[in-house]
Amino acid sequence: MTDLIFDSNSLPASERLDSWRELTCASLIPTIMDSELGEKFQASMRLQAHGPVQVSVVTCSALTSVRSSGLVRRSDPEVYFIALIQQGKLGLAHAGKEVDVSTGDLVLYDSSRPFSAHMIPPTPWSRKVLVSVPKTHLPLPPKRVDPLLGTNIGAGNGLGDILSYLITRAALPAPSESPGQGRFSDALLDLLTVLLGHLAGDIPVPHEARHHGLLLQIRAFVTANLGDPRLTPQAIAEAHGISLRQLNRLFHDEELPVATWIRQRRLARCHRDLADPTLRSQAIHVIAGHWGFTDAPSFTRAFRARYGMTPSEHRQVALGAGGHAKTRKFD
Repeated sequence: MTDLIFDSNSLPASERLDSWRELTCASLIPTIMDSELGEKFQASMRLQAHGPVQVSVVTCSALTSVRSSGLVRRSDPEVYFIALIQQGKLGLAHAGKEVDVSTGDLVLYDSSRPFSAHMIPPTPWSRKVLVSVPKTHLPLPPKRVDPLLGTNIGAGNGLGDILSYLITRAALPAPSESPGQGRFSDALLDLLTVLLGHLAGDIPVPHEARHHGLLLQIRAFVTANLGDPRLTPQAIAEAHGISLRQLNRLFHDEELPVATWIRQRRLARCHRDLADPTLRSQAIHVIAGHWGFTDAPSFTRAFRARYGMTPSEHRQVALGAGGHAKTRKFD
């Protein structure tokens, strides 16, 4: 659920920077802010609460933000921040390190430590998704997480890519709470625990978090390779260094066995594409092949069993007789 929306354009130019300072100090953490743009400064924020996790989509023009030792002593919510940079380039000095982060990077920092963040010229503005996680909800010892502060935790690893995807999805506007949103905090906390444990090398990760993190990684792998007909449970297990038995055990508590889940994901993609007017001229067997179905009769049987009609009947209903006439032979 969206808790807060702010847009500086709704304010007189002379009040924008001061209002932004007040907002971020109240909703994020107190910092000392300044901008060389003065009254030309612009910023916006959309903030959502997902259980104990807070997600803020922040856009602003050139700005320097400093959190001093005095501010830390005065007010500390004791949270970790994970910033996903979606636009622009930022410089961060934190925990004895300096890092430049740009589009697609993930950086970790701590509300209990001073930092300085600033735009790196010539970037005119930045957009980031800022996720705050209470330290009490992350089952890792702070002394082992500390070396990762002020570093790009998303660089060069698949878990970082999955975390970026998860944060991006959570940052999308949501008019009302949904079951998917409600599960976001659990998924993020488990994945972040596994990722930080992996990067630190020797942090023992709770079994439940490791289990959930591996499931997320497998789901992302399947999504990325859904169109490959060689995507089988055995191939998934080999790609993740586990046995087929372990893979099936991972999916034991899920709604569907892994092979059934893959087939339904593929059928759902075909169902969507067959109803897409921009794909009207594309033959049904081409669409089916794009999503990993190599045998036409088997695809038709699976589609009918899932949706109660053949692929061409579904296309006819969705697009009209024109789509049906061009592809009927497939059935």
